[in-house]
Parts: sequence; C-alpha cells; structure tokens
Amino acid sequence: AINMTDTSECEVYVHTWPDGNSSTYTESGVYTHNYDNTHGCASVDTLHLTILHGTHNVLSTAICEGESFEWNGSMYTVESIYTYDYENEDGCASVDTLKLTVNENPPVYAIEGDDVICQNQYAVYTYPEIDSSTYHYEWSIQDSLVGENLSEIMYYAPLNDTNFVISIAVMEWETGCVSDTSFAVSVCEYVSPDHS
Repeated sequence: AINMTDTSECEVYVHTWPDGNSSTYTESGVYTHNYDNTHGCASVDTLHLTILHGTHNVLSTAICEGESFEWNGSMYTVESIYTYDYENEDGCASVDTLKLTVNENPPVYAIEGDDVICQNQYAVYTYPEIDSSTYHYEWSIQDSLVGENLSEIMYYAPLNDTNFVISIAVMEWETGCVSDTSFAVSVCEYVSPDHS
C-alpha cells in the first residue's frame, strides 16, 4: 500500500506512522516510511511536510526625554527592551522586540541681561555656554528667529514696543533633541528728555 499525507506545522512536527512509529521533524521536506501493513504486505507512506516559522522582528529606535513612542498600540517613554507576543499570518507563535533608547535633552542655562528696558533703548542678552560643534542654538523674540549660534544678541526696543519674551533653543546635532529656556523682559514707556 502507498499512502500520502500533506500537512504543515509551526516549528516542530511529530508524525505518527500507521505502524505506530513516530518521527520528529523540524524542516520542510518529503519523508517516506517503509513498513508491513496489518496484512503483512510491504507498504510505503509518504509525508509532504511544510514547516512554518514564527516571526521575530527587531526594531531599534530612539526618542528624546519627555517624548513617547507608539508600538503595537502602546506608548513607551522609558528606555528598555520590550517584547510583543502574537500569532503571525501562518498561525505561528511570534515575538517582536523593541529596543528603545531615551536620549537626554541638552543642558540649558539662564539667559543673562536686563529684564527691564525702556523704549528707544538697546539691550544685550547673552548665553553663557556656546558649543556649536555639539549643539545648534536659535535665538527667538516672540517666537521669531533673530539669530543662530551666537553667544549674544542686541535688541532695540522701538517707541511702540511692549513686553516681550526672548528665548533660546538648544539642539544636539547627534540626537536632534532640543531644550529651550526663555526670559521675560518688561518694556517701560519712553520719556522724551526735558530741554526746557
């Protein structure tokens, strides 16, 4: 007698032949087994086996402090290695891995300068630490860019000026992480000199 069997299984398959013998397989292939059937006749069984495998994807990514990363429906903020168990399209047990790195934000320092200036006056604002090989610096006044990679900026308060906020954003070249600090400045009204 000649019998043929087609089957598929995840990772490992144990097949029991008609004569009771068992064989364990971990690779796809065509396997035969010779035996005498119950009538004492020489028989051959053939197994056409497909071994399916689980999926194992690895994702390595980085975020900055204060950010989160969404992966498989969950949000992650802490540096660690995470796993996600599921069945793939073949129905095999699978595990994906997330390797999450959290980069530190750049250090920031206080902006130095007068916190009160009057209309029709100049003021100078300085930042104590400038390292343009590691960081990129952007000065802004009221969210408008006024200078890049400068240790100081000069500001003129026109006659109609009002209170404003001066800020500096510091971005690390390697990671792209950004920190910022701001400085509120009050503007006093201009009083013309009395020439009488």
